[in-house]
Amino acid sequence: MIRSLLRSLLVLLLTGISLNSATLYCGPSSAGSGTGADFTNRMALPNTTGFTRGNVYVVIEGSYGSKTLQTATSGTTTITIRLANAAQDSGVAGYSSTLHDGQATFGTITVKTRYWIVDGIRRTESNSWTAPTGYGFRADQIRASSIDGDDADFSQFRYIDLGSTYNESPSAGTIDNYGESVYLVFNQSDITFTRCALHNGTPTLVQGAGAQNLTFEHCDFGPGWGKEAIRGGNGSITSGWTIRYNRFYDSTQTNPNDGSSGITAEIGMWGWDSGTATGIEIYGNWFSNSKSGGRNAVIVVGGDGGSWSGGGADGTVVYNNTFAGIDEGAVFSVVDLNGSSTVARNNLFYDCVDTDISASTVSDNDVTGADPFQNYSTLDLRLSGATNPGFSLSSPYNSDPLGNTRGGDGTWDRGAFEFQAGGGGAAIQTLNVTNLTITGP
Repeated sequence: MIRSLLRSLLVLLLTGISLNSATLYCGPSSAGSGTGADFTNRMALPNTTGFTRGNVYVVIEGSYGSKTLQTATSGTTTITIRLANAAQDSGVAGYSSTLHDGQATFGTITVKTRYWIVDGIRRTESNSWTAPTGYGFRADQIRASSIDGDDADFSQFRYIDLGSTYNESPSAGTIDNYGESVYLVFNQSDITFTRCALHNGTPTLVQGAGAQNLTFEHCDFGPGWGKEAIRGGNGSITSGWTIRYNRFYDSTQTNPNDGSSGITAEIGMWGWDSGTATGIEIYGNWFSNSKSGGRNAVIVVGGDGGSWSGGGADGTVVYNNTFAGIDEGAVFSVVDLNGSSTVARNNLFYDCVDTDISASTVSDNDVTGADPFQNYSTLDLRLSGATNPGFSLSSPYNSDPLGNTRGGDGTWDRGAFEFQAGGGGAAIQTLNVTNLTITGP
């Protein structure tokens, strides 16, 4: 009896679900009795304070419009919204794979309370750059702002195609209607985006001025028409960001309707505040572009008190990134990491006009004149051979975006990917499971 009770409590702690939690099956509108007990009797997905802490809301494909994620009471128990899938739901009455073969689509998702998981469950993985396909969720924007009383702290967003409709060559008039794919500003904190696509936005893809401890991992950024793909400062200093294992392609382009706008950087964390951006980690990403437009840099963290305003960039690290096809050298490729203890190591440059790096410590970076990639023309930037030995680093920097152990063959390769003699490693296919059951005596 005691062992059974302890096991039940352990399950609740691991899943973050409260004692009175429920799994509810939802659609754009109700069906059957509308109780949410199963797919046959699904309920309409709630809006605003219709959500209850601890519940899991399982949604089918369909159009849900804009939603506000909010609860009537505060708390720290997580609320999950996820796409139906066979692994978790095949035993539920009314289940059919046709319920989730397509997408669940949303307008703007506005987050007004803490502790959410929004999980589209799947996407189609590719080693080359492609338009986003196979995403379980699609949304125009994720939005939260403390100015508006919103607070998305401690939330996770997974497998979501984010932004206006994907188009690599939209008309100028269409670009004017874009907004940010992600808008999280002024004291938002501890928010993670995993395996999302962020595209077709302006003036940035991500506006995160003043946000703290944000993570973007395994995401695709681009195309975008703005000064930055990720803005993490510009009026309010940010800290504690982790940007790892992402791909940036044409993620910053000059807006044809605003010829004076120019391009700051793919990642720009600077501003006119006098404070210091601290603890920024940028590793295992690759950056490429096919468009010029007055780019100042690829990465800007902190200011220099002159052309770049604001404070320094203490504790910033830039490790094992690949820069390929950066065709303008207005300033630098990695610039102004000018605080104390800033480090740039193991970065790989190919086909770049300017390869200057500014940091307190700069070592083991590689500028190569020979194409080092599996297929540069398709932007498959896995290595076709080992690089010059890089600087060995400890966890969490010792894995590449495909899960390969850096230095596993005796040589720590430079750039985003660790060379694999068998062809570079396959793309990772991932299914997130948000319900955990423990069995056994």
